[in-house]
Amino acid sequence: MNLKNYFWVYGILTSQCLLGLVESPINEKKPVEVELSSSSMNRICIDGGTVEKVIADHSLVDINIDEFTGQVFVSVFGELPQEGTTISIISGSGSVQDLFVTSAHKSSELVILNEKDWAEDSPEFLTLNLRTNSIDLLNDIIGGLLPHGYGYANNESVPCLTLPKGLESTLEQVIEGPFDRIALYHLKNTSRRSIFVSPGAFDSGEGGWTFLTDRQIKPKGSITCIISYNKEGEE
Repeated sequence: MNLKNYFWVYGILTSQCLLGLVESPINEKKPVEVELSSSSMNRICIDGGTVEKVIADHSLVDINIDEFTGQVFVSVFGELPQEGTTISIISGSGSVQDLFVTSAHKSSELVILNEKDWAEDSPEFLTLNLRTNSIDLLNDIIGGLLPHGYGYANNESVPCLTLPKGLESTLEQVIEGPFDRIALYHLKNTSRRSIFVSPGAFDSGEGGWTFLTDRQIKPKGSITCIISYNKEGEE
């Protein structure tokens, strides 16, 4: 290899190391250890989500949240204490991740936090009872029609939703069949950032299924949410 090619290859290899990377799932019980750059801007983001708030010692670090991307830019004042410090990241859906932070004179650090899918153990899109024709059922409900075999029920017959911060719900109607009750909600994002939701976020522990018309709710936007509650075990 001649000298010119050597420096070309060397430049490619070293340029890939100019940015440090820490990637971790959000775990509210365990801090993530991060070594930030004391000489360059550092960035923290949430994969598939946004950062809503950052709690830190502002005498040690400068924090800026970009309101359009929901990402955080962190600058260290000098060097952090040898014992380090803690930065707490609060996501748009309300999850909290503590970062145990130290610093060094090095290249920028990128921290990517992955929010756990609230529906990891539940169906990815739809799991409908085989007693019904799922497509026709959803089309009827969304279209404002009463599906065959169902009648209207009181709103009080279904449990209240537990929603992440920034979401509001309106219960439009409840219908009841031989095996389940189905509630139709409109979910509205009242925050300034997009909120990502999944069917498992609305799991009441009573079985059934959840359908969302979208997983991303843009600022001031809304989606339709349909939840089925099993009637098994009721007297």
